[in-house]
Amino acid sequence: MGYSATRSVSIKKLVFTILLFLFSSGAVVYGKQDWQVELKQAYQAIASGNKTLAFAQYQHFAAKGNGLAQFTLAWYLKTGWLDGQENIAAACQWFMRSAKHKIPVGLQEAGHCLRDQVSPSDNSAKAAIEYYNQAQQYGVFTAACDALAVEVNLLNINPAPHLARCEQAAAQSAVYAQEILIELYANPEALNDNARALYWLEHAAPKSGKSAYRYALTLNSADKIPKKAVIYWFESAANLGYLPAYLETAASYYQQITPQTESKQASVYLAKSYLWIQAWRARNAQVKKVPQWITQVLTETPEGWHKALDQKVAEHLDKFTFSTATGHP
Repeated sequence: MGYSATRSVSIKKLVFTILLFLFSSGAVVYGKQDWQVELKQAYQAIASGNKTLAFAQYQHFAAKGNGLAQFTLAWYLKTGWLDGQENIAAACQWFMRSAKHKIPVGLQEAGHCLRDQVSPSDNSAKAAIEYYNQAQQYGVFTAACDALAVEVNLLNINPAPHLARCEQAAAQSAVYAQEILIELYANPEALNDNARALYWLEHAAPKSGKSAYRYALTLNSADKIPKKAVIYWFESAANLGYLPAYLETAASYYQQITPQTESKQASVYLAKSYLWIQAWRARNAQVKKVPQWITQVLTETPEGWHKALDQKVAEHLDKFTFSTATGHP
């Protein structure tokens, strides 16, 4: 059963997402009202599935100073929307230009470009913080966490001025903020507070595959944690589309099958293991050689189960669009 990692979400949903992304933070107040009018043909091209025409329209109007076109073009270049090829350098050029129009997320992305030294600056770290501060002013509160990470990791400022604001953003259920805090608190050379790292990890895990997986690994390394709890969080991560969790979940279920396991329960474990192996294989079609235990699971799973389980795999994969670069949603 095959699966293309470049499969796109609904085109209309993509357009709506970008507009919401831009304007929910107030960008429309600072943009020209005719920006969207100019991009009408681009929207129509996207709705009809003509990516090439849409991309060309965004390029044309971005060059003419349309801030919405500049930001959207930058986002497409960053994500490889047109052809699956990411172009961060070109994306940053357009993010920097869109930031001049005070597009909120454009300001945040410009900060990333400076932080990562893709865009030139005499003092990239301080320049990045300036853009993050502007992004906060226009409603992107999680940019406080980007500023915090620069202060701690690049400027070695501790206590960091943006810590309180980042904590506030995390407290508003912003997973992006929570995961930055997890990294900083868990790092002995950064904020170094394992209790706070675990606190935010517990909050992020139900909503983020990456954090659910990390939480499962944390529980797995602890004493006296029931295996059932570990499997629960591995599978939660897998259900959220986090690729590294697929085989961990499959292996965990398969390891539960022992001579003492009753037949009905063993069947459940085997079916679960098969399901997550197949999901992993579908997203790793290029992998030809697999571990022996995977072959054993596939051999032991009755052929009569395959159709129903493969259907569940397809339903799971249909929920996500996976990045060609990371393999993650």
